[in-house]
Amino acid sequence: MSIYRLQTSLVGKRKLSNFVCNVIDNDKVCQWVTDNIPESTEIIEFLEGELEPIKNSDLAEILKSRLDRLGKIRSSIFLAFNEPDYLSSAFLERGLRCSAAVCLLKRAYWYEDLIEKIKDSSINDSFEILKQLSEKIYLLTAKHPGEHEDIWGNYDRVSDALENEVIKTKLGNFKKDLDELTIEDKHREGTIYIPFATGFMVGKNYLITNFHVFNQENKDEIKNFVAQFRYEKNALGKDLETVDYQLDPDVFCISNEQLDYTIVQVKSLENYEKAGLRFAEAGENFGWLPMLADSTLIAPPISRDHANHLVKLIAEFDINRIFPADLLGEPVFIVQHPQGTQKKIVLFNNRVQKIYHKFLQYEADADFGSSGSPLLNSQWQLVGLHHAALVRWNGEDIEVQGNLGTRACEIVKHLETNRNQPGVADFLDNERYVVKRDGRLLKGTIYILVGYQRVGVPSLEHSNQEVTIAKKLLEKIIESSHEGFPVKDVLQEGGNDYSAGINYINKQNYQIGDVAIEIRASFYPDELDEGTRVTIFYSDERPDHKAYAEIVLQALLYQVPQLSNIVQSSTAASEIDLQFCKDVNMPSLVMNLDFLGMDFEQVMRKVGAPPVGQEPISEFDRGILDGLKSWVRVLSPIGFWDAD
Repeated sequence: MSIYRLQTSLVGKRKLSNFVCNVIDNDKVCQWVTDNIPESTEIIEFLEGELEPIKNSDLAEILKSRLDRLGKIRSSIFLAFNEPDYLSSAFLERGLRCSAAVCLLKRAYWYEDLIEKIKDSSINDSFEILKQLSEKIYLLTAKHPGEHEDIWGNYDRVSDALENEVIKTKLGNFKKDLDELTIEDKHREGTIYIPFATGFMVGKNYLITNFHVFNQENKDEIKNFVAQFRYEKNALGKDLETVDYQLDPDVFCISNEQLDYTIVQVKSLENYEKAGLRFAEAGENFGWLPMLADSTLIAPPISRDHANHLVKLIAEFDINRIFPADLLGEPVFIVQHPQGTQKKIVLFNNRVQKIYHKFLQYEADADFGSSGSPLLNSQWQLVGLHHAALVRWNGEDIEVQGNLGTRACEIVKHLETNRNQPGVADFLDNERYVVKRDGRLLKGTIYILVGYQRVGVPSLEHSNQEVTIAKKLLEKIIESSHEGFPVKDVLQEGGNDYSAGINYINKQNYQIGDVAIEIRASFYPDELDEGTRVTIFYSDERPDHKAYAEIVLQALLYQVPQLSNIVQSSTAASEIDLQFCKDVNMPSLVMNLDFLGMDFEQVMRKVGAPPVGQEPISEFDRGILDGLKSWVRVLSPIGFWDAD
């Protein structure tokens, strides 16, 4: 843990022990703090008078919002608040999806500069840094097969160890080797990255962290940081291959010290295909957590007496709606890189304690490296930015009061007041980055291409009729589409040509949550047995798309359970032209509907306008639309908010 005390000093921040000692002037307490409380980049003395409480009217609004949410949650798949140790699999899956947007922020040091910074420290304090340095200079000498001698461990201070002849020789040889390299290779080989904090994406190429990690006052310092994604293990316990993104504060950067936040531009990754990624932008590969203007998305504990008073401020409210469990502080979930380690999610013992005007107070495990972590509610909505640990000195004992986080809604307010700053309006006005209260939730655009003409049809007329069937399906889907899931007719938007349609999709400003599907319809009137078969194809180059195909299929089968069905890869269907799901950049599938034992008129009645008195959409149209919306929900950062 001592490395994090050292790293705290590297960024010019006060140690927790120094801070507390300055406050309380008690050597015994200072020693206790040093030995028992993890260091963090930011420690704040708990002074309630300096934290502005929210008004009762605001608290009443939060209570009403919470009770409305609980009414939905009790009959849904979300976390069961009355049984807090039970988590649904869907809840955990959503958490994992949201956590992909969280990254480790690492600061680059030239190895000689780093040695200069740590030379006066103890070996214990510098152990992790020395370990990285040893790997750089090949300071790993074998004592026995499979073992290595720890030369640093023979010393108490780094300065003493640096006088060791073996270490001096290794450093000298390393310097000579670097001098023979190109400038680019020299920089890469001579740089050591130290973990400092957590950050997360709030847009396709926007990252947020704490002001005290870095800020717009020193943009050159920001350029020394990289955002490392996928520093975690997969379901099999194996380390994922990490991906590093550079930051670009010259393009966009805004900070505020009081709210302790910085939002900065993330550079596109030039060699993203070599990293196994589909897109250049970090947000398109890992998603993002939208900023929310809504201030009622998480609630503090409220006493029964206080609740009785608050409900008087809520029109037409039934006090009997409130159960004892409803008045507990709501859970707050933190996705973080504590102590610079692999990504962790705090799920338990993590409730809101108080809500202030600009901040949330909560209990949760956090440590050095947690600075800049997202605070999320039970729907995995962003409600805050982890800011600091709170301590109180009562004259005899140090008390850790909890943690303090900046409310996300307050960050949105601050951005609005700075709308005229370069780039801020563009960020605020993107409805997928910043969700206004009661604003439209645009979860994703659905691009549908029809018009494919298969080979081997009996006649040109038959081929045109199959295209007409597919167009009728699309027409009915568009008629019934929801504003949160806009549907685009690709041929109409991009020109009446199949290849032009694919080009049109690829030229769109893709945002995570957008999907594309080609719908093909075939009918075989000479088949003896009447029935319908659906096949959904995905590209072998994107094996994760098999899961998307199954999501769409399950929704369709829910509406039309009698369908025969199959999900098939492009390799297994090598005789079929699957150019669409191979060439379209965004998540894409091909759906083929085969109508057996039916002529053209029968098929049109099946997929077109149903009999009078029924819904204005057929079971096929409804099933396909539901499947596409389910697919969008899986991908979109806000896909699972509300039903639709």
